[in-house]
Amino acid sequence: MELSVQNGINVIEVDMMISSDGQIILKHGWDVDEQGNAIIESHDEFMSNNIDCLYTPMDIEALFEFMAKYEELYIVVDVKGGLEIYELMIDMAKTTAHEKMLDRFIIQIYTRDEYADMKRIYPFKNYLYTLYASDDKDFNGIAAFCLDNNIHVVTMPVGWAASSGNEIDVFKEQNIHVYVHTVNDMYTVIDMNSKGIFGFYSDYLKPEDFEKAGVKCQGNSIDS
Repeated sequence: MELSVQNGINVIEVDMMISSDGQIILKHGWDVDEQGNAIIESHDEFMSNNIDCLYTPMDIEALFEFMAKYEELYIVVDVKGGLEIYELMIDMAKTTAHEKMLDRFIIQIYTRDEYADMKRIYPFKNYLYTLYASDDKDFNGIAAFCLDNNIHVVTMPVGWAASSGNEIDVFKEQNIHVYVHTVNDMYTVIDMNSKGIFGFYSDYLKPEDFEKAGVKCQGNSIDS
């Protein structure tokens, strides 16, 4: 995350899970044992061991402190575990005097019903609609839903955008920005950019890479 900020990235996606003792940690998924059962760590177990012997593990409080350090940074929230984790996040923000940080969280919704659930929990200011989980390719219906609910960003797998032809033009016509994931090579960036894709999720590409390739990309984010 430090390197991303240093490279000019101002939107970072983070994955959040609940530890065995009910605390939020930044982790994509649990390891499994030989029988395929998830090895669910406690908060202290997770926080006490560097990731790949190199990287500092983070919990939600560490994320709030990181955001306080970098005031231009926005966080795309990818939760693993349903609405409970959002409720814990909100409680932690309030109890640690970091509630203002929630205005810089971009909440990913995966279905249209989930948006209504989120609105009942907290008045988050920023949303994006991630399409892959529901396999929803009714782009006209999605665009109408986004307009009705003041959602300005949709994300989809790069393969969807590549195979959809002119169908994704409905988003541009309605001033809804389309991001694709996950793109780690400039050939795909150049191709997708020519089709009107607004921005890219990437593990490695930096803004300067786009500049070197002559791509005038208006948006980018890093998938951590």
